[in-house]
Amino acid sequence: MADNVGSGESIEVQADEPPGITSLVEERANEARSQPGIGTESPSQVRMHRRLRGRLPLGGFLGAIAGVMLGALVGFLFFDRSAAILTSILAATVFGVGVGMLVAGYSSLESPDPGAEPSDTARPVADRPEAVREEHPDPPVPNQMPED
Repeated sequence: MADNVGSGESIEVQADEPPGITSLVEERANEARSQPGIGTESPSQVRMHRRLRGRLPLGGFLGAIAGVMLGALVGFLFFDRSAAILTSILAATVFGVGVGMLVAGYSSLESPDPGAEPSDTARPVADRPEAVREEHPDPPVPNQMPED
């Protein structure tokens, strides 16, 4: 290996050293791309990515607008110095962008069709007898009113 790390020259790796994690990740990614059917997206993933592509920027923009307005309101009501007002506007804008993008990301998810929910068993209710029980009518309760 070369010792010229600080001089701006590239580092040479000897061939007998084990490959690094970067080369392993690239190798696995290339293998997945070369195999048919692996590494491709399902139609539901394509729909979700299409919705995300449109909603995330919109959520960030609307969150930034709301953050600026809320930050300006708080800044003008509670602070007297212009630096404090600008900091309030900046902080609320950053928070608004985060919240807007979070809400936009959640709104792009879709529920699975009824009966197609993911499960760890084929029949979630029937395969877990401890989760369900037979219902029986309640036994009659004797009159609990005290007699005179």
